[in-house]
Amino acid sequence: MEKAGKTIEQILHWSDWRRRHQYRAQQCHCRGRGNDRLTELKNRGLNDILIACVDGLKGFPDAINAVYSETRIQLSIVHMLRNNLRFVAGKDNKAVTRDLKTIYQVPTEDAALQALDAFSET
Repeated sequence: MEKAGKTIEQILHWSDWRRRHQYRAQQCHCRGRGNDRLTELKNRGLNDILIACVDGLKGFPDAINAVYSETRIQLSIVHMLRNNLRFVAGKDNKAVTRDLKTIYQVPTEDAALQALDAFSET
């Protein structure tokens, strides 16, 4: 992506940022606090975030989009799995986790859709 004569390729992974800045996750539940941190990053020169991989903190995707409106939000794989496993009996967790890995580890969207179809048939 070309912007202001510079190539900008920024990916913010919230967990890494939080660890580096010794920021506690529970503070992010308040939209304003997360928004303050993002505004601070913007003021320090982070002009664009293309993809933000977040770990399910409530309100954080909204805070990101308030400061960086073009950012694509993606829930981390671990948190997507945890969300899905809430609806699975404990005895089936290992089998479902194994089967879901065949969906999210494929290299293309078409292959993922085929794996999803195969998963839904079982």
